[in-house]
Amino acid sequence: MNITPTMPSTEEEIWRYSRIGELDLSKFAPGSARTETLNADPLRAAKSLAGIAMTSPADVFAELNAANGAEIALSVPRGTVVENVMEIVHHIDADGIVAYPRLVIDADENSEITVVERFVSNNSVRSLVVPVLEVRAAKAARVNYIAVNELGERTWQIGHQQSVRSEEHTSELQSRVDISYAVFCLK
Repeated sequence: MNITPTMPSTEEEIWRYSRIGELDLSKFAPGSARTETLNADPLRAAKSLAGIAMTSPADVFAELNAANGAEIALSVPRGTVVENVMEIVHHIDADGIVAYPRLVIDADENSEITVVERFVSNNSVRSLVVPVLEVRAAKAARVNYIAVNELGERTWQIGHQQSVRSEEHTSELQSRVDISYAVFCLK
């Protein structure tokens, strides 16, 4: 990055009760997570799907992710029900880095998928993780997603999740996107 982005402040309502004033981006160098995909390879998209739900970055962190992100894109074909849980694990092993993982899920009509995305580091790693999740669910598609934060106490995480679903549905055939988030503190 050649320029320093304008950081949000606690003067903004969304950041008012956060510790955003303590975050110094200059303390982190660009890096990457070591990412494992379990059961996901058959659904990996051959091309980028970034932008299917987030047409423009929502904030400075989504903008940084768009410019630096390492994308994993999953595409679920029409009528496919994926029986196995897809697991994406991002290991933050290096100290002093900022990583920008981006997961994009495109669920075609009448498909179903469950994805667990985990973010893992130990307490000795000082890092920043800026993930983005994009989900597009077509008519009657079902997407279940959970993010599990297993980051050490010296790792920051500031993420953004965006989903869109088909507007062409009846009450019986509506798209469903369930997004959950779990945080675990390592001691």
